[in-house]
Amino acid sequence: MGVPDRQYNLKAGVALHDGPYAMLVRESAFHSAAIGNHDYLTMPEIIEDICNGYERHTGERILDEIASALKPCIVKFEHPDSDHDQHLANVLLYYCWSKCRDEELCYLANTCFDAKGKAIPRLAIRRIEFL
Repeated sequence: MGVPDRQYNLKAGVALHDGPYAMLVRESAFHSAAIGNHDYLTMPEIIEDICNGYERHTGERILDEIASALKPCIVKFEHPDSDHDQHLANVLLYYCWSKCRDEELCYLANTCFDAKGKAIPRLAIRRIEFL
């Protein structure tokens, strides 16, 4: 049956949403509202979808309990992805331009990495920073 949540079911089983995903501009993770992203430092989006589906199915809210058990972190990893080079350069230039002008970051100052359904190899992880 899956999870009784529309957002979850839009993502599950669709190659476009395989992930895992990562923000490539670290600071953008701290400005989710301004950029228009989900706040991944509060809770992974898919976990929120599952909790919402559980609540719809059972009437029991577990979102806050799950959130309190999670510890936000930033995982730094290396991954060869030549497809992103030009786009990433444009994003980084916009990020630098925004910072030099003391402007609030927006969606143009961020881009995401998609591992296309493959796990990040343990040896590729360089650092885990708990916040």
